[in-house]
Amino acid sequence: MAVTYEYPVAGAVPTIPTVADSVVATVIEAGDAAATDVITHAFGLTAAQLAAGQPEVILIPLTPFAILSAWTVPEAQRLLNSVRVDKANVMGSGDAAAQLRVIVKRPHSIGR
Repeated sequence: MAVTYEYPVAGAVPTIPTVADSVVATVIEAGDAAATDVITHAFGLTAAQLAAGQPEVILIPLTPFAILSAWTVPEAQRLLNSVRVDKANVMGSGDAAAQLRVIVKRPHSIGR
């Protein structure tokens, strides 16, 4: 799989400013054997924020393969500076289009 960042900085390298309130990236499924990928958000969350279910992660399917692949974010993979997306079903290999858009949102400053 390949991750392409769209916001706040575009490209394949996660050069995320620490002041960013969200990160938007797309995931391209290149092969059936690839079942996970990591989205770096660099929020530097605390243990209390992680325990409260942060960061908020939104998965937006971009192709029918994204729905059939059954993408998830395991709770244990919401980490201080990254989240992992997992593909449950072996689908969509060889599709050059982005299957999934991932939006990771920082906890709001009122709640921090």
